[in-house]
Amino acid sequence: MKRTVEEKYNYNKKRGGHFGSGYCIGVDVYKGYFKQDAENRRQTQRIINNFMQLAKNGDQMSKGIIAGYRDAANERKKGKNRLS
Repeated sequence: MKRTVEEKYNYNKKRGGHFGSGYCIGVDVYKGYFKQDAENRRQTQRIINNFMQLAKNGDQMSKGIIAGYRDAANERKKGKNRLS
């Protein structure tokens, strides 16, 4: 059974820890991304790229941020492709 980003967000918020906190941050950053102007979007993208490098080096909070950001993006893309 697939979980929605909202369900994962709530689970990780309750769970806490580095990964759980990072997951919530990643989802929040992605949700705010489209409300930003072009300069802030570029800056956000640079920050996410830095977190990607930290995640590859094993940092748990960075792994959570990238996972939350990715899940939020995938859910938005999935909903966009649906024709009902």
